[in-house]
Amino acid sequence: MVARHVGSWLGLCLVLWLPLAGKAVASVPEALRDPLALWWLDTGEPARALRWASSTPEGETIVARAQAAIGRQAEARHTLMNRLRHGALPETGRQALLDSLGGMPAVEQTSVLETLAKGTGVSAQEATYRLAIRDMADEAFDRAGRRLARMPDGYWAALGYLNLGIAYGRVDRAPSRSLIALRVALSMLNGAEGTSGAADLRQRTLMTAGLMALRSDQPEKAAGFLEQVSLRDYRSPQALWLHGLTHARRDNQRAAMQSWHRARKFPLAFPGAAEAMLGMGRAYDASGYPGQAGEAYLKAISAFRGEQVTLEELIGEVRSDEAYNALVGTVGGEDVEWFLEDTKGLARPRLAYLLRYLESGEHQQRVRRVREGRRIRQSLESRKETLQTFRTMLEDRLEQVLQRQGSDRMTRIRKRIETLSRRVQEARQTLEDAVANGRSRVVVSGALARKLATVERMKSAGDLPEQATRRIRRLEGVLEWRAQEQFELSSRALEKALSSVEQSLAAARDSEAAFTRRLDRAPARFEALLKRVNEAATRVDHLLGQADELVERAESALDSDLIAFLGDQTVRMAETLDASEQQIARIYEDLAIRNHQQNSGEAE
Repeated sequence: MVARHVGSWLGLCLVLWLPLAGKAVASVPEALRDPLALWWLDTGEPARALRWASSTPEGETIVARAQAAIGRQAEARHTLMNRLRHGALPETGRQALLDSLGGMPAVEQTSVLETLAKGTGVSAQEATYRLAIRDMADEAFDRAGRRLARMPDGYWAALGYLNLGIAYGRVDRAPSRSLIALRVALSMLNGAEGTSGAADLRQRTLMTAGLMALRSDQPEKAAGFLEQVSLRDYRSPQALWLHGLTHARRDNQRAAMQSWHRARKFPLAFPGAAEAMLGMGRAYDASGYPGQAGEAYLKAISAFRGEQVTLEELIGEVRSDEAYNALVGTVGGEDVEWFLEDTKGLARPRLAYLLRYLESGEHQQRVRRVREGRRIRQSLESRKETLQTFRTMLEDRLEQVLQRQGSDRMTRIRKRIETLSRRVQEARQTLEDAVANGRSRVVVSGALARKLATVERMKSAGDLPEQATRRIRRLEGVLEWRAQEQFELSSRALEKALSSVEQSLAAARDSEAAFTRRLDRAPARFEALLKRVNEAATRVDHLLGQADELVERAESALDSDLIAFLGDQTVRMAETLDASEQQIARIYEDLAIRNHQQNSGEAE
């Protein structure tokens, strides 16, 4: 019994934790397999999703998505392309196919994108966008525009027109086509306020339009765009800096300083913040206040030097505690995209430089590699602990089974069953003799049996009066008559009771024999399970070693990259500091020349 229950429980555990779950998967209803696979895929376990997915078109799509998630891009593409050719690829599969196009030859990618663009849904919009980007790279702007014009309003159409506006800006001297494309991009976002990324795209589009107008010396138009930019996110200081420039271009230094004063409250890591601090000095100087300009430059110099110290400290932390722990792990939890959702605490230098670092998609990928590697390593360590628990449990159960095999408890149970069987046989023999000889007293029971026993005791007492003896005999006769009446009924009841007892003893004998056989087989079964657990533990140790190596490489690459980035920021801050010192030196020189001229005039 013990071996059976332990085997069943361990079998269930092995279904969940070991890669030997074929029977368990086969026993799950077909309708539940794909939801289970999706659950594993959405919870970051693509390998388990591969095990549970069905052979239906939806299941094959899940398989392809899982293959792509674990880096088997070619297999994922093959599966998805087969479904696409048969016209049975759902929207999720089309999205997965778009994500797996990396590494394909350009001609094949174009063919796939053309096919997807003919469909509907978000995947068709993204495919059309990618085709338009290819056209822009070939400077086929008219073809790109025609593609974008066929797209419905939304995020991908707006992103396409934003890129088209930037592409026009690279080749056109006049900004007219660029600004038209950017205005169309803004109009495409009017109905996509709730779409993920739409707010950020609107900010980028307004900033780009403002910059384009400012470069073409149209400050009024630039101000119209920049005044629509939200001042609650990462791009706020850059928008304020550009907005101040629009006022400075129109010789409104006071209004320019108002924008730059707000911009310099942001961290110097953010684009536009350092420029705004320099702009304050220039604005005071241009307004004829050299003393206040000098004070503004001195404040800027102090801030820039402090920022250099901060950068040196951050570089030291990255070198001593690794980049992921020093920056990512201390400010935003485990998600790389958290900074898009929470703008609290933007003034912290650590967070500010992390945001600037994550501007690049390549940098985001480096952080993701470390995060995913650590998550996989943690999962493997948890799996290892679970296997160790299984091993301990199996060893304990094996020891218990061996102890049971060495005890005489089962022998005592077997002897007890045999003793009871002999007693039943004796009772049956007594019943058969009573039936054969007509001895009704043997089979009576209940109240009648008790009365007959009382009569026997009274008769054996002796020395009874004659009258009492006669009365006892008459009573005995009456009881004998009643026993004879119940003889047949009582004998049948006893026969039935004896048969039932014999059946129970036979079942007990079979159960004892079966349990003994299971007990004899239990050590071999537990040893086989222990072998499987040990093999799985060996595989986990091997995978854990590989994971450690990959995480170490990913962390080393992130460390080097982040140190180089912070080094570039240090150079940028040094250049800005040098510019501030040059400006204040110029102001002091101008003041010295003015004082000298005034003193010379008074002397004359």
